Amino acid sequence: MSSPRVLFLVRRVGPYHDARFNAAGRQLDLTVVETRPGSTEYPWATVAGANHYRLAAFRPAAVAEVGLRGTALAAAVEHALVTYRPEVVACAGWADPEYHALLRQCQARAIPAVVMSDSTYGDEPRRWWRELVKASLVRNFTAAVVAGSRSQEYLQRLGFPGRAIFWPWDVVDNAHFANGADRFRAGGDRKPDVAVAVPRCFLCVARFIPKKNLEGLLSAYAAYAAEAGAGGWDLLLSGAGPLESSLRSQVAAAGLAARVKFAGFCQYPDLPEFYARAGALVLPSWSDQWGLVINEAMAAGVPVIVSRRCGCADDLVRAGVNGLVFDPDQPAELVGCLRRMTELDAAQWSAMGRRAREIIAVYTPASFASGLAAAVAYAMGRRQLASPGLSRVVVRLLAAGGGRAA
Repeated sequence: MSSPRVLFLVRRVGPYHDARFNAAGRQLDLTVVETRPGSTEYPWATVAGANHYRLAAFRPAAVAEVGLRGTALAAAVEHALVTYRPEVVACAGWADPEYHALLRQCQARAIPAVVMSDSTYGDEPRRWWRELVKASLVRNFTAAVVAGSRSQEYLQRLGFPGRAIFWPWDVVDNAHFANGADRFRAGGDRKPDVAVAVPRCFLCVARFIPKKNLEGLLSAYAAYAAEAGAGGWDLLLSGAGPLESSLRSQVAAAGLAARVKFAGFCQYPDLPEFYARAGALVLPSWSDQWGLVINEAMAAGVPVIVSRRCGCADDLVRAGVNGLVFDPDQPAELVGCLRRMTELDAAQWSAMGRRAREIIAVYTPASFASGLAAAVAYAMGRRQLASPGLSRVVVRLLAAGGGRAA
């Protein structure tokens, strides 16, 4: 029996997507199309291997961040549907105009659609009228694959049936991080040019943008460093973004230049070494749909300190077992978490790392592949959820307007 033909649209395939799609391609006849192949939102240097799936892209890549629009977008979508003849389509979200254009053409062809979602109700302030539009939009999908419990709850809040929701979307190649970190700890794969505090440090891997709350992390770290003195852990920030200059100024003003290091954007092959050097990963976000760096750290056997605003906090973090959770509105809580982590003895720290690996073991590319395959099978066995009324009208209006449905 042949595998179902699936066309999957995503902005750009990064190393995380490639691992998921290679796993899914073992169960499905999968074609992935990059809608914005020239995007620099994430400056990945790795190239997708695409070993078990086809990889194509909308052109031209010159419209990197915006993507195709209007008749050019409609033509690109039609070309993909005609060329690959999918039985089911899938989208890495619902907000982009590319996904609206795909939904509109799939309606005309009676092709069911599956949406990937890690959005949660608490991501941002919600306006009732936008939620009504969004509820109508998501009804055009037949099934969904979500990151975790919060994203499932949000979809159901929008009226999406629970029976049509499958897990998980947000996974990483656990073996890449586990094996790489273990090799480094055993004395191999060491890169002398990586300026990281030794033997342990607090590590934060994030884009330097407001929602990541890095200013709050630096303030909390300053308070922690004042308490801990010379025996405390240093802080390493890995990432890039528009706030870098102001973050460096904050570090200098606090007199912490010798304790806080900026490592730049860390490419995928080098990440396991960073985690191997870390005593704990800190993700202090005001808002984060999930937080894939938590998956990475846990796979590497590193305890985590996570803002409760991160979507993964409920599903991945067990307080006192594999990490700690704090409220970003209460800065003292983060200071306390930093202190508590450095007070662990070697046995307690190692136990947290082991439990982290055990918990993350069910969030793998293989589990994503099974969830997507189940969603595809569900979609193929049912008609689209959307009625011929408002839901389809919403898609037509969004596709014609070329705007985002956040």
